[in-house]
Amino acid sequence: ELGDVYQVTTRRQGPFPARIADVGVVKDLGTHDIDLTAWVTQQSYTSVAARTAYKSGRQHEDLVAVVGQLSGGAVTSHLVNWLSPLKERVTIITGERGTFVADTLTADLTFYANG
Repeated sequence: ELGDVYQVTTRRQGPFPARIADVGVVKDLGTHDIDLTAWVTQQSYTSVAARTAYKSGRQHEDLVAVVGQLSGGAVTSHLVNWLSPLKERVTIITGERGTFVADTLTADLTFYANG
């Protein structure tokens, strides 16, 4: 329905889960968005750059921003953190015919067609 995919953006943020002690947000949460993006687009990553931050005083990173490019040319952006009081799980896929917005907390999928 989208035609060529131009961009995939994800936001996965919320408060720190007490159950996690041995890894940071990259391994616990970021891997899900990277895997989801590759699966949905059926493309592999050709490049990735990231920045992490340690803001809460814990041993592992609690914030990461990842930018990448897929084998078909699409650009990706993934924002993940354990610092926000707002819990958010959103994936936005933009293509030549419009945009899909998936909210996996509410199980909503919305398509916005280009005019």
